[in-house]
Amino acid sequence: MRKKIYVAACSREKERVAGIYGQIAASSNLEVTFNWLAQIDAFDGTPEAQMDPRTRKFCAEADEQAIERADYLWLLAPSVGMTTRGAWFELGYARRAYLAKCAPIILVSGPERFQTIFTECAHRFFETDMDALVWLREQ
Repeated sequence: MRKKIYVAACSREKERVAGIYGQIAASSNLEVTFNWLAQIDAFDGTPEAQMDPRTRKFCAEADEQAIERADYLWLLAPSVGMTTRGAWFELGYARRAYLAKCAPIILVSGPERFQTIFTECAHRFFETDMDALVWLREQ
């Protein structure tokens, strides 16, 4: 049975996220619940603040639904000098979902994984993204 993964990350780290999506796609037992990079591309990179309210709500709800379907939420902690708003929300949303239904399991990877107290609510921590990927493939 394939494990469903939602990848949360800083949207400015597109290459990092795309690399992880590629690694997940190459894994026979893993699948992404939602490719939000494709969603960004579909809106030609329009900043969220410039989207109309209905589109913003649609995009937000698509992310939430994908988290609800996931077996694992994998937070790629923002790299040094990066910040995020969406990924922190997604972490909190996953935590609420876990408390309600014991899923998704929350993973956090990257050397900056302790930049907020809320990552302490994760179930597993990994120094690198590849360490997390190896662990997921072995589950």
